[in-house]
Amino acid sequence: PEALHVAMEEEVAKAFAAHDADLSGTLSFAETPPEHREGFVAGDVDEDGQLTGAEAHALLVELALVVFEYDRETGAV
Repeated sequence: PEALHVAMEEEVAKAFAAHDADLSGTLSFAETPPEHREGFVAGDVDEDGQLTGAEAHALLVELALVVFEYDRETGAV
């Protein structure tokens, strides 16, 4: 799963580079593309109105766990 984490980090970095209009290092709801706003709400765990890279990465990991039925205890797929 290390390669998966690296790939997710790269995707988060690309998304932030493309959409962080104010260069704050976070994404606001307004900066988030409409098709990803539901994910913004789910990912903004501290509910401060800003999605950090760590929050986005954690959301992607959670989604991967669901999609691939990842077993957290053993690491088996």
